[in-house]
Amino acid sequence: MNNERRQAQRIHFTSTALVHFDSGQTLSAAVKTENISLKGLFIITETKIPLQTDCSVDITLEGKSSTLQFTVVGTVCRHEPEGFAMVFSTLSPDSYAHITNLMHLRDQSDK
Repeated sequence: MNNERRQAQRIHFTSTALVHFDSGQTLSAAVKTENISLKGLFIITETKIPLQTDCSVDITLEGKSSTLQFTVVGTVCRHEPEGFAMVFSTLSPDSYAHITNLMHLRDQSDK
């Protein structure tokens, strides 16, 4: 029996992130590669930011010839042994487009 309740498509990708929370604190972490969607993401880190903490995450994507950075805003919603999940509360049009493009590129590479 599958207990998966999340319905948003998640994709694999490798990136780094800076998490900003609680009046200017910053956490440098890796974004878990199989868990970003238009609804949220999972951050691999030993640091546990308290549940319901609002934060912003700067995600950096590096290609062979360029670097792209975008920011998402959300709330910590779940802890796991290897890190925490956040659900997005706000996605700018640019962030939405970047994540959508990542999912589209992933779909194309799977064909």
